[in-house]
Parts: sequence; structure tokens; C-alpha cells
Amino acid sequence: MKIELRNLKHMKSMSQETPCYTATVYVDGAPAVDVENRGRGGADVQRPRAGSTLEAINAFIARNVPPISMAKHGRADIPCDLELWCHAEIWDADAKAQLRKLLKSGVIYVDEGELVQIRFKGMKTIDEQCLAHFAKTRPAVSTLNAMPFEAAWAIAKPLMTGA
Repeated sequence: MKIELRNLKHMKSMSQETPCYTATVYVDGAPAVDVENRGRGGADVQRPRAGSTLEAINAFIARNVPPISMAKHGRADIPCDLELWCHAEIWDADAKAQLRKLLKSGVIYVDEGELVQIRFKGMKTIDEQCLAHFAKTRPAVSTLNAMPFEAAWAIAKPLMTGA
């Protein structure tokens, strides 16, 4: 089973205690559940489409998605379910968009466990010439800009989301 969150509309300005959003959960390429949250702290509304069951999707997530760690709060881990998975996907989508923006506007690299951005004065968009200049002046530094996006995301995700 493959699950994906598609048709995501995240209204950040309306999000108060929970993300305010609407989306569709796809299972194996087919729309399975319409989900939404009004952003005021309540639970997600989950409307399964014909032929889909929330029980099967939640069971798959429980088996295949690691629990949410609460160790830093001194509490037991929380098993993942469809609602928590959707919220994690929303946060990942936001962090990916932020990373894309950072990669366009500056040279990005990791230094001592933190993302660092170097911007060039007067340059709104980083081009190959900027990357070449940076590589020449700092040959020991590997930039995320030089990697395929998914490889850069694999490095940046734990630093941006804490996951």
C-alpha cells in the first residue's frame, strides 16, 4: 500500500492550534479519503470515499510509520495514525517549500549541525556563477545547491523539522 497526501491547500493564516487545511489522501494512486481541519484545535474531519476504510489505512500507518517521539517531554511515544501522518506531511510540504526558496536565494550548506545560507549582495537568485565562486573560495564545503533536491532534502529535513 502506498499513501500520499495530494491536493493540499494549507491556509497558514487561519491555522491557530492545528493546521487549517483541506487535502485528499490517495492510496495506491486512487483517492481514498478527503481530510480537512479548520485550524482551531479540533480533530481532522476524515471522509472515506467508496471502497476505502479508515481502519485499513490507520492499520497500515501504525505498522509502517514510526511513532511520534515524546521522549523530550518525558512521555511515552504516540503511535501514528492518519491524522498525525497528514499533519506531518503538511509540515514536510511547508519545510520543502522553504528549502526550495532558500536554495534559490543563497548558497546553502551544513555547518556544525545547522543550515547556513550565504547570500551574494545584489543577487536575488543564485546561479551557476555564484556556486562556482563559492566552490572556488571554499573547496572543502559541500553545498546543498549542487545536489538533486531529494538528496538535499534528506540532509536538510532533520535540521528543519526535527524529524
